[in-house]
Amino acid sequence: MLGPTDCLKARVKDRTRRHLLVKAPLGSEPGELLQSCVRGLDVPRGVSVAIDVDAYDLM
Repeated sequence: MLGPTDCLKARVKDRTRRHLLVKAPLGSEPGELLQSCVRGLDVPRGVSVAIDVDAYDLM
């Protein structure tokens, strides 16, 4: 796991984005596991969480 860190477009429209990189072996399906973990969180009001399994704008 790497992060959290600012993304390239860290501030857009008065919103701040952060990235958390999770490395997994080829052929694994981390998306479902991560989604079930996020569902169990008590996310504060005004905060949104998105999972992008194959993100291309991390740099």
